[in-house]
Parts: sequence; structure tokens; C-alpha cells
Amino acid sequence: MYKSRFIQIIKMKNKNIKKSITLSIIIFILVISPVLAARCESPNFVITTNVNQETTNKFCAKAEADRKQLAIDYYGGEMPNWGTKIPIEINVNKRLGAGGATSFYFDHGEVFGWRGTMQGSEQRILDSVIPHEIMHTISASILRQPLPRWADEGISTSTEDISEKQRHRKMLIEFLQSRRGIPFNLMFEMKEYPKDIMPLYAQGYSLTEFLMDLGGKRKFGDFLNTWKKYKEEGKSNMEAWKRALKDNYGTSDLGKLQNEWLKWVAGGFQNICTEGETKTS
Repeated sequence: MYKSRFIQIIKMKNKNIKKSITLSIIIFILVISPVLAARCESPNFVITTNVNQETTNKFCAKAEADRKQLAIDYYGGEMPNWGTKIPIEINVNKRLGAGGATSFYFDHGEVFGWRGTMQGSEQRILDSVIPHEIMHTISASILRQPLPRWADEGISTSTEDISEKQRHRKMLIEFLQSRRGIPFNLMFEMKEYPKDIMPLYAQGYSLTEFLMDLGGKRKFGDFLNTWKKYKEEGKSNMEAWKRALKDNYGTSDLGKLQNEWLKWVAGGFQNICTEGETKTS
């Protein structure tokens, strides 16, 4: 028998430590605690599942491969192995909506206390949930501070399967038409998930896709690193974003950026192939 529970969005703070929980919503956030049957340990992960050893090994290999390749694609280089392996529980069940959650702590530039859960069909776990969750861990390891939610979910969603990207585009149009869009001056400041969470996912991904269409994945990673640099220099969050935008995309005007993005969306996501992938690398 499976025990169901909804993941709660939790903030845990004290003087020095902040816990970050990333919620990967592909269809809905419902986690079913599985009876774990197999275990695989790799250099950076300990994965337990409710399926056979062969499939569990496949998940382990995919997590390691994504950890290597996504760091290269977006941030320009492979990461060293972590000192502590991330434990991940995976519930394979094709009747469940695909999704996951990753939690970790930040403390003075250190990241620790990793834990992860994933669920869904085997195929969707492989092509969407694993890369999405691994991207969260890569960004946390490289940037060493919590990303505002639009960027964290945007870059992670950009790693998902084509079908999921197309679904986010469809939802975005519905949200904009029903006036559920988020003004950029508010979205860039969001450090926690809003109550109306799906527009943040769809819009954050779409802006990420737009910026990657302008300059590619590596440019977007450079953009996030530039934001980090200005934050470490003592700039406010918004000032750091504006300077990073200016340095990497030629504008610091969020209103202008929002209008250009809206034109791009209204034009049918210009330069997006019919299969759902950007033409830029």
C-alpha cells in the first residue's frame, strides 16, 4: 500500500543557514512513498527505487551523465565530485504525474544536506525529471546561493523533454490571456514560490528560453554568474539583475525586456523549431 502526501513549501531560516526546496512540477505535486526495492550507488548519488536493479542502474547512469553534460553546456565546465553523495528516492509509476523535489541548505557559500525524490513513468523520469532535478543541484553548487525562483525553475525546465516544453508554452499563453502573468519587476525579485505557482514555471521557463534563443545556453549561464558577481559585490538583488542583463544582453530595462519577450511570444516563439527546440545551442 502506498502512502500519499503533498509536499509543503517550507522556509527554514536561522542566523546563518537557509534551506532551499525546489519543487519540480510537471503535472502535479503529489508524491507517493514507494516500497523501495533496489539501490544503486554512483560517485555522486545514492538512488533507491521501487523497481528492478537494471532500471535503477539506468537512473544512476543518467543522473551522472546529466550532472556532467549540463554543467558543461550551461556553465562551461565539468564539476568535481561532491564530498557527500545525494540520496534520491524514485517511485516509478506510470499512473503518477511526473515530478520531484530537491532540498538542500546554503551556509556562507557552502551547500549541503542534499535530498531528492522523483516520481512518474520510467520514460518521463529519464527524459525530464532527472535532468530537471540535477540542474537544480548544478546551479546551487556553482552559484552557491539561492536563485530567484524564475531563473532556478527556468533553467531547470529548459532541460526537460520537448513535450514538456511545449506544454509550458501552451500554459503560458493561457496564463497571459487570463491575466495571470507576472510583471518582470516582481518576478525578478521572487525568492519563494507564489500561491499561484504554475504561471511562475511557465513564464520563468519562457523568459529563459527567450534569452537562450538570443545567446544560447552558455550565455545564460554566464548571465547567472554575472548576477552572482554583482551580488557578492554588495549590489541589491534587482541592481545585480539589471547589471547582469546589461552585460550579457545589452539592456538593463526590465520594461523593455518584458515588451520584447511579449512580442516574441505573440510571434509564435520566433526561432523555435516545430519540434520544440531552440535553433541556438
